[in-house]
Amino acid sequence: MKRKNFNACDTSDQLILTPYKNGICLIYPELAKKKFLNHNTAKTVKKTLEMPFNSYFLNKNSIVERTNHETADMFGLPSAKHAIGKSIFDSAKLSCARQIRNNDLEVINSKKIKISDVAVSLENLSNFNVLSIKLPWYSLTGEVIGIFGSSIILGKHPIADFMQSILYLGLLNQPSQFFYLSSLVIDEIYLTERECDISFFLVRGKTANEIANILHLSKRTVENYLENIKNKFNVNSRSQLIEKLFDHFISNKC
Repeated sequence: MKRKNFNACDTSDQLILTPYKNGICLIYPELAKKKFLNHNTAKTVKKTLEMPFNSYFLNKNSIVERTNHETADMFGLPSAKHAIGKSIFDSAKLSCARQIRNNDLEVINSKKIKISDVAVSLENLSNFNVLSIKLPWYSLTGEVIGIFGSSIILGKHPIADFMQSILYLGLLNQPSQFFYLSSLVIDEIYLTERECDISFFLVRGKTANEIANILHLSKRTVENYLENIKNKFNVNSRSQLIEKLFDHFISNKC
């Protein structure tokens, strides 16, 4: 895959990662208040890449424009600089790379956030499951120029910490916007009060055991509720369920 317009996507340290539409935009500090006063989170690219999980900026060809050490290490590269100019096709087996590229295209074409879990198989024979959150990356003119993504290796990094970090960046709105519901209908699917409680904490990255402790239930009871909710939405994984639910428990649609 050839590299195009490498200099078109500026990822300088001082640029501010700002929520914009259903994704993010990188703007200079002096423009932040003038152009995006209501969305300015004051999280710079440098600070974002210092977060303790994989973070990366990809252009529309899924080629790395900027990333951090955690991402480079996951793919067996000596440093973040060695990842620049590379794509998933340089490290992963072809079938895996195609799946990840298709996920990227879905984000770019739909201009929507995507949460997914992928079984990653690398050419160096490493295998692991990754939970990813990917958002459209917009230019100042409002065009999608790539993707900003964050991910963790499941079983290695706590999901709760990951979700809290994403909230800290302002990418899923602020924690204060969470609230309880007595019941809820999503896409004609009815959730009971207890299912709403569990969904509320699931989207915040809590584990079944943590939810059980908060709601004073047994872990098995929570797991049964989660299975029931997954069945209602006809999904098989935790990440698919989070993707179905997060708009209703985090965004301003609530």
